[in-house]
This record gives sequence, structure tokens and C-alpha cells, in this order.
Amino acid sequence: SKYYVSKDTYKTMYNHVMNEKTEYCSYLENKDNLLYIKQSTLVKGGVETYENDKIRGICQYEGEPTYFIYHSHPISSRSYPSMEDVLKMLKSSSKYEVSVIATRWGIYVIKHVRGSVINEDEKFISNSLATIGFMENDKGYKENEYSIELSEEELKKIEEVLKRIEEGTMLDIKFYRWSVIHDDFLIV
Repeated sequence: SKYYVSKDTYKTMYNHVMNEKTEYCSYLENKDNLLYIKQSTLVKGGVETYENDKIRGICQYEGEPTYFIYHSHPISSRSYPSMEDVLKMLKSSSKYEVSVIATRWGIYVIKHVRGSVINEDEKFISNSLATIGFMENDKGYKENEYSIELSEEELKKIEEVLKRIEEGTMLDIKFYRWSVIHDDFLIV
């Protein structure tokens, strides 16, 4: 199926990223293949502490579930899906069809496809995503510089990483920069 995100929905997602300090999490409602944030399920995400007292956002989805999930990575968070975001779509194939992740660089869409599998080595996913992380560090992330711009070379690198993960998992993963999103836009 083809799904679109409504213009109002992606404006809300953009606001969650650029103007909020924590993740927002919700299910998305599907109305004639147009996805909207299901307001009754919209919650602020929590945080968890991991190695060396680092913290990161986590989502506990609440309310009546749908096959479509959404969460944001605020501007000060990483600008790409986490390994857990990818694994969630592999391990929850019967629960979720599409995951939408809004970040400062744009929107990632992960779609479960028939035959999607967990690669024998989960480090494959982590190492692939780390390539984007290193690029982000080079852009000043470690110095709290949260650039929202991407060069064509950086965009190409993101696309290469996503293609590698797609080939290793059979997921469908797309990335849409904010600058190319207009009106209701096709995500998958």
C-alpha cells in the first residue's frame, strides 16, 4: 500500500523536533492512506541512562495501537534511527507496518516488507548506522552543534547506509529531507 503523511502532521512532527526537548511518541491513524498523529495516543517519551551515565529518549506507546508508529528525535538528539528503531520493525512485524521517525535532518520511514529478517549479526545494523553518527560528529554534534543542513555528499552517504541496511534486512527504509516535503507527501 501507498501511504501519505498529511501536511499538518509533518508540520507537527517538525515542531516536535525543532521546539521540544524530549521525544514525542504516538500511533498514527490511517484515513484513506493518509496518516495523522492519533492525538489520544500522543505522549512525551521518557529517558533511560546507559553506559557512562549517557541518556537517551525512549518511547512507551500508549493507548489503542495501530499498525503505524511515530516518534521524534529532538534537535539535540541523533539525526537518524537507532538500532532499536530498526530492530523494532524486524521483531514486531505482526504489530507494526510502518515506523515514522522525525529528526532535525528530516523524516525516516521504516516499512516492514514480507520476508524482512533479523540479520544474524545485529552489529551489522549498529555499525551501518554508526557511519551516519561519525558523519554527524564531524559536523559538530559532540560540540553541541546541531546542524540541520546536509550536503549532497552527506545525503548520498545516508542513502548508501540505508540501502546497506535494506539489503541486509529486507526492510524498506526511506529518508526525506525537510526541504523536499510539501503538501501531503508519499512516504512508502
